[in-house]
Amino acid sequence: MTQLTIGELLRRHRLDALLTQKGLADLLPYDHTTISRIERNERLPPEGYLDHFAEALHLTEAQLQEMMAAFHGSDSEQTDYPTIPTRHEDWGEAPDVSAFYGRYDDLVTLSQWLADDNCRLVVLLGMGGIGKTALATKLVRQTADKFVYVMWRSLRNAPPLRELLTECIQFLSDQQEIDLPERTDKVITRLIHYLATQRCLLILDNAEAILQEGHAGHYRPGYEDYGQLIQRLGESQHTSCVIITSREKPREVGQMEGEDAPVRSHPLSGLQIEEGRQILAGKRLTGSNDAWETLVQHYSGNPLALNIVAEMIREVYDGNIDYFLTDEAIIFGRIGDVLDEQFTRLSALEQSLMYWLAIEREPVSREMLLDDLVESISRRELMLALRSLRRRSLVEQSGAVFTLQNVVMEYMTDQLVTKICEEIWDGKIGLLNSHVLIMATAKEYLRESQERLILQPIADHLLAYSQQKILQKRIKIFMDIVRAKNPPLRGYFGGNIINLLRHLNWDLSNYNFSQLAIWQAYLSDVSLQDVDFTGVDIAKSAFAKSFDIVFSVAFHPDGKILAVGTSDGQIFQRQVSDGRLFFNYKGHIDPVSSIVFSHDGRTLASGSRDQTVKLWNVNNGQCLNTLQGHTNAVWSVAFSPDGHFLASSSDDHTVKLWNVSNGQCLNTFQGHTNGVNSIAFNPDGRFLASGSDDQTVKLWDLNNGHCLNTLQGHINGVLSVTFNVDDHILISGSCDKTIKLWNVNNGHCLNTLHGHANWVRSVVLSPNNRFLASGSDDKTVKLWDLNNGHCLNTLHGHTNAIRSVALSLNGRFLASGSDDQTIKLWDLNNGHCLNTLKEHTNVIRSVAFSPDSHFLASGSHDKIIKIWNVNNGQCVSTLRGHTNGVNSIAFNPDGRFLASGSDDQTIKLWDLNNGHCLNTLQGHIDGIWSVAIGIKGRFLVSGSRDKMIKLWDIRTGKCLNTLQGHTNAIRSVTLNTNSRILASGSQDQTIKLWNIQTGECLKTLRPDRPYERMNITGVTGLTEAQKASLKALGAVDYSEITHET
Repeated sequence: MTQLTIGELLRRHRLDALLTQKGLADLLPYDHTTISRIERNERLPPEGYLDHFAEALHLTEAQLQEMMAAFHGSDSEQTDYPTIPTRHEDWGEAPDVSAFYGRYDDLVTLSQWLADDNCRLVVLLGMGGIGKTALATKLVRQTADKFVYVMWRSLRNAPPLRELLTECIQFLSDQQEIDLPERTDKVITRLIHYLATQRCLLILDNAEAILQEGHAGHYRPGYEDYGQLIQRLGESQHTSCVIITSREKPREVGQMEGEDAPVRSHPLSGLQIEEGRQILAGKRLTGSNDAWETLVQHYSGNPLALNIVAEMIREVYDGNIDYFLTDEAIIFGRIGDVLDEQFTRLSALEQSLMYWLAIEREPVSREMLLDDLVESISRRELMLALRSLRRRSLVEQSGAVFTLQNVVMEYMTDQLVTKICEEIWDGKIGLLNSHVLIMATAKEYLRESQERLILQPIADHLLAYSQQKILQKRIKIFMDIVRAKNPPLRGYFGGNIINLLRHLNWDLSNYNFSQLAIWQAYLSDVSLQDVDFTGVDIAKSAFAKSFDIVFSVAFHPDGKILAVGTSDGQIFQRQVSDGRLFFNYKGHIDPVSSIVFSHDGRTLASGSRDQTVKLWNVNNGQCLNTLQGHTNAVWSVAFSPDGHFLASSSDDHTVKLWNVSNGQCLNTFQGHTNGVNSIAFNPDGRFLASGSDDQTVKLWDLNNGHCLNTLQGHINGVLSVTFNVDDHILISGSCDKTIKLWNVNNGHCLNTLHGHANWVRSVVLSPNNRFLASGSDDKTVKLWDLNNGHCLNTLHGHTNAIRSVALSLNGRFLASGSDDQTIKLWDLNNGHCLNTLKEHTNVIRSVAFSPDSHFLASGSHDKIIKIWNVNNGQCVSTLRGHTNGVNSIAFNPDGRFLASGSDDQTIKLWDLNNGHCLNTLQGHIDGIWSVAIGIKGRFLVSGSRDKMIKLWDIRTGKCLNTLQGHTNAIRSVTLNTNSRILASGSQDQTIKLWNIQTGECLKTLRPDRPYERMNITGVTGLTEAQKASLKALGAVDYSEITHET
């Protein structure tokens, strides 16, 4: 018999104990990742592991000795194990260092610190532009083979510490660590754990961005927790190394560093004379040896300063260094002086582009810059200006995108902040109109960075020198001046003012923004009641969204449009780039479970819980056909590859095949024994796959409707299925938290992907067939490499289960829809969240105290009601009878009986002495969400999803009256103390007061919506769908009212 390895033996004992790896981790002082690696024989158990293991699983002495023998057998063969696992690298924004000069001594010293001295924390110090980033990159490239994980992150945009820690832990845990502790110190502990588990090299570039200028070693307000991180990185025992580059030394480093300590700092001086000449070799400069030496020494060997000055020498002094040095008036000392001089020499267009590149923060294309500019210029003018800036070493180009070097970006950001403040104080309009302060339609993390680094310093400066009332008055006068201009001023002025006021948390109610251009205003989280937007050009702005819980998402084939299906039966069609709303499809009366575009992009299909399938014209939003035949909720719809057929799957256990042109049902596939959650055509359209709650996947022949194969292996319901492009592989995601890859030809399971901590609700394959995306109830989206089954990335951000994921056909974007009421758009290149579309929800809970407070009743979606003794917490009674979830319960005044309202459309009256059902009240045609009993216990009131309120005689069970007037589900009903007035609360966002005796509606109360009474008369820059969305949130177009009158 073959002897088991230590990993195999430990796994067997764990399975015998019916424990998962995470369950075992709860019993041991080790995490599940370590346990997994030990069981896969990727590493040996650490000292003390076997004793802890034996104690936790209550193993016998003989079993412990067996493990010890296996351990020592593995130890003698350890040379068979890979000593260094596959290296994992994430280079982030690390620059190209193919052209690197000098620094030999620096590299030798630093390489020794990393490889031989095992330093935990190394800080590279030096002035801006001196070459810290390039040296760090070169060092890491040379020493990367000594580490298992290499990760580079720039702090240039000052990310909050938790955001940085989350990215690091995700990467170092191979995307396994999902739920991080709330407290920062505990999150840091998790990072230290990974740094101690395997040898990692982490680089944090541009740390000066989180330090406070003018207070050496101190952190900017809000970034003090970075000090705790640096302290822990230097003090904790770990085998990894963290490299930090900074212009100044964090104070914690000064307290820990030493010549032989594991924490060291390395000041970086300028280039030597010959090295300086080398980097300027392409500038075509001439000069004597003495001139070269003077030039390099004068600028302290600073590569950035030398490159910028060299271009000026070439332009102004014909490339002659000696001529330049004889002109004493032009010699500069600081890098800031060099940039000042160069900036003044730029053309107006070149200066404008410099400001825009500082605002954009990330590399951008020529097309994006052209779109940013207020004034129209030709593509040729833009290219010439960018070429000039590159030649001056002010702009860096990588492929087709452009950005600023770190020092230059910081300089331009400071210039922008200073100029904007001056314009506000002086009442002059320049940059405030030609350039934006934050980009409302930008990626979410980028907009937040712009707020921190641009808007916040402006706000701080203004408040430091002026009282709020004075500043408000000045801004209103400023707006009046702009409003009076003829012709009207086009640009960013209005949007900048609104963004600034929003950032200052000022109440914008009743503000007059009429007749202004309001571009790039971020209004998603702003209340604008009674604001005047008459005649406003409001292009490129972001508004609050007016849709409900997101149930489904789908990309248009061109990748430019996203469709969203919501719980209130609506479908929204939005532009991906800026979230702009095109159409709002209305027709379903229940949640839209599934949506899909036809392959030609002309038709959209939707499946709903209202048991119907609808076909929509994408160009005009009209409903083309309604397909009826299912007898329960429709969960999934899919077009055949040729677009002639549509398949739908339902909770009625069937799959139906429809003719798209005439809406006829061609076939009904029966065989599943539970609801069918997902369907997918194979690429050539010959057969169909379906995944069901019966834990199986079935393959169907479309010609005859026969079931070709049933794939079994999941141990819980199958929520999603999809094919790869070559027909041979089918992928399924399940409630059992796994994803399975199946061979379609023989039905064999090829691979099982583990990693999600909860149900896998949705899976989708990338267009290039190389990776898979999955959405789960664990609140994450995971990206998987199909070649090896490894998790490539875990996208965090949702706060509830993810029901749906979709990939754009260009492979650049992923959309995810969640029960947290949001849709998130993700950039697949870096895993960043580009945008979050927010909406509202209503959570159902049902508890009630008895009148004497001795008992508590609870109603649940498990269809039962429990009565609890408040004093001891014991359940004294369980009431059964409802056939669906119990939404509302109410005691009668003397506490002798209980009323319950349920999704089964009934109200039940219960005798609490014996638990018997006294009566069942029927009459509502949808679920009942609220019940209330009159003060004398003679009548009962119920509110339902059917939009009706019913008044019942408790003694006879007869319906006395039906009150109608609400336009959406009724969430809550209650009676006043004398039971003469009834109040009802509805999802139509109103409260109605009713006279119980007459049934008359006395008053309708509506809380102000975000844009209540906002005047959008004559607004331009919006689509009709966007206008409709604003009106749904309270905005008013008075021209329409006048016309109707």
